[in-house]
Amino acid sequence: SAGVSARSETDTDLTISSDDVLGPKSEQMVNVCGTDEPMTIPEAMEDLRRALEVLKKANDTDEPWQHPRELLDATAGALDEAALAVRADRSPDPAARAEINDLSKQVKAARQTLIEASAEGNIDTTAMQEYSNGVKERNGTPLIVWASQTGTSRKFAAELRKNLSGSDGKQAVDAINMKKLTLKDVASRKRVYFITSTFGLGRPPRDAEFFFATLQLQQHSSDYNRSSAGRLLKGVQIAVAALGNSKFGDFAAFGFALAQELQLHGARPIMPVFTVNALHGRVDQRADFRQWQEEVLQLQGRTVRSGGKGTPSAGSAGNSCCTIL
Repeated sequence: SAGVSARSETDTDLTISSDDVLGPKSEQMVNVCGTDEPMTIPEAMEDLRRALEVLKKANDTDEPWQHPRELLDATAGALDEAALAVRADRSPDPAARAEINDLSKQVKAARQTLIEASAEGNIDTTAMQEYSNGVKERNGTPLIVWASQTGTSRKFAAELRKNLSGSDGKQAVDAINMKKLTLKDVASRKRVYFITSTFGLGRPPRDAEFFFATLQLQQHSSDYNRSSAGRLLKGVQIAVAALGNSKFGDFAAFGFALAQELQLHGARPIMPVFTVNALHGRVDQRADFRQWQEEVLQLQGRTVRSGGKGTPSAGSAGNSCCTIL
């Protein structure tokens, strides 16, 4: 079998700590707009070539086994750096642009091949099926999931959690970074709210890489497709706030992709994907988010405690996408 052959994994129960998730001990935010200069086009192309080599070795049975999700995470940076390099290049060479685009496509294709070839038996679905089949009762505490490259989604998640906790702050609300999330965590909840940005050319932020790869790997598992396709998240209600900037062609693309993958697993959207646009700056972006937040609070029977609802940016109201009926 290939070097990325099947290996089972047991999902663990979700333990959420307010200090670990949204408190002062939270992870350091990745700064993609700091003093570090983006790679040059030649440097980014070399990074893509190394990523291709890593992915090719994954299929070599003489090489040490690596978990496919680790390989996907390890090669994500090359795609992200390539996107940043292209955007930062002020005097683009058409030939170099064509070459880096071709290399990016090769890396994406190799990653997709890895997903399709290595999903067999990747996750034990037994516990999740107990929720979708009604054997176990789902947790009614709302779960907020955030994924961010610069920290904006994390801040919005903290605000939503504060408002959902009620005027007395005693209503139970859980929140977690998507990098710590498992499919079982989602399957065990009645309602999950996702707040996520898009990075690079329509790709997930690094926080989301691991979980999104899990969704894709599981989707391609033959055991999953034979026995439980579209059922693991059956009965789970979801809502997605997709952050982005509409000056880019891949505006909020990952939020839509995430919603589609979750629905392929059986989750049901309780509102269309809502875009939170940074085109006109942070004030309008926050106003967009607060419009989405107001709808979430109404669904949960809460009211905004402070700040109120902002006026949304023109054209940024929630866009319906990928609803699978």
